[in-house]
Amino acid sequence: NRVDGTFRTVENTTRGDKADRTEEDVSSVHSATSEWQELSHLVKEPVAEPAFIQFSGEYCAQCKRNQALFKRLNQSRNDFRFYEVPVEEHSALAGQLKIRRTPTIFLLDPVSETVTRTEGAVALRELGQTLDSLIGRTS
Repeated sequence: NRVDGTFRTVENTTRGDKADRTEEDVSSVHSATSEWQELSHLVKEPVAEPAFIQFSGEYCAQCKRNQALFKRLNQSRNDFRFYEVPVEEHSALAGQLKIRRTPTIFLLDPVSETVTRTEGAVALRELGQTLDSLIGRTS
């Protein structure tokens, strides 16, 4: 489901190869390259611009506040994507990514294919500055 053009809630899907992973395989998911692959596969579309992926809990008040901030940011710029991932529906991936609290936000940089992770509250100004630094603009 797409919300406001660049906002999307990630639906639960099961990949067959995930069910066959062993404990040793799961530990390999934590490298930056593996995180990039896991997260970019999760959104099911090419990551061509910066993408924020927020893992949210159903009763997480801060998750809802963060989502509102991303929507406000989207009103002034359209150079990023935001994906909401219900942690209850993606518990296996949340475990692999060692998500211990919500919200946990991953920022995917499509140029360097790197992943930045943050937890908790975010500030609108901080989000804009982060995007500017990725895109190479100044505020």
